[in-house]
Amino acid sequence: MSRLNLAASDAVVRDAAEDAALNGASALGAVLTGYFAACGAHPGVLLSPLAVVLYGFGAARALDGRVRQPGLGGKRPRGFLPDEAIPDAARVGVATGPTAALIGLGYDKARRLSAVLKPGIALAKAEGASSRASLLTQIHDFGAAALTASAFYRPLIHVAGPSEGGMLTSSDFTTTPEVDLAAQRVNDGEGRLGVPWDDGSAGALELDYVAAIDAQGIAAVAAYHHCRSGMAVPELDLLAPLCAQPVIRSVTRVKPATALPLAVDLAIRFDARGRVASAECGADGSADRIAVSAPV
Repeated sequence: MSRLNLAASDAVVRDAAEDAALNGASALGAVLTGYFAACGAHPGVLLSPLAVVLYGFGAARALDGRVRQPGLGGKRPRGFLPDEAIPDAARVGVATGPTAALIGLGYDKARRLSAVLKPGIALAKAEGASSRASLLTQIHDFGAAALTASAFYRPLIHVAGPSEGGMLTSSDFTTTPEVDLAAQRVNDGEGRLGVPWDDGSAGALELDYVAAIDAQGIAAVAAYHHCRSGMAVPELDLLAPLCAQPVIRSVTRVKPATALPLAVDLAIRFDARGRVASAECGADGSADRIAVSAPV
């Protein structure tokens, strides 16, 4: 059993991560188990953005699960007039959070996908969300390929495709986004790792967090959005956040597949000897900030 310190802003996530740790999961395995638990327990997580910073397994990575702008391979929309009402369908983007999590799990060769997905599947079934449980089961069985299957993207296009005023296309889901990036090392006198993108003050989405450090010096921190108001996707028991930028006439269009802004404050900090000291999520002074120290 691995000694591991962890914290999470959602009790469901914390419980799943703690159970994973008791069963020998690394810090990364525990964090990703917690994330997929949130995907099962809540309809508004799987289609929402995710960001993870990982240190360990000989790697320092940032997993970029930001929502992407839709419209790949489709005709350019005529666009809405500046004073025209814009349907919610035009603001639904392409989810890459689960893909980022699955690719990140590949760094932990000892952690099985079945163990990471099992709590989320059970929680979806407990919520009576059979379609969401089925989707997570497909991810369990087929990995990231489940997220490029028509059974996943057709229900999304049904509610947010061109016929509904949206921009989603099948090409949005069958094109693999670049989600595995080098983490950014910041030399600020302390030494820390963070995400390599800078979205400035684009903090419109509230985020939940989970962080863990194990006795092997592996650290992982994650931020994800739990959408509570967005576009319902009844066929999947999911809720999509309204992140995409609609096409407005006379306004420069956001290029399809562009990662949409997500301001995250994630950090893995090191001590003077270069060892992992802490994993932190959230801005200083914020009520939802969490910080985990390395096990001693």
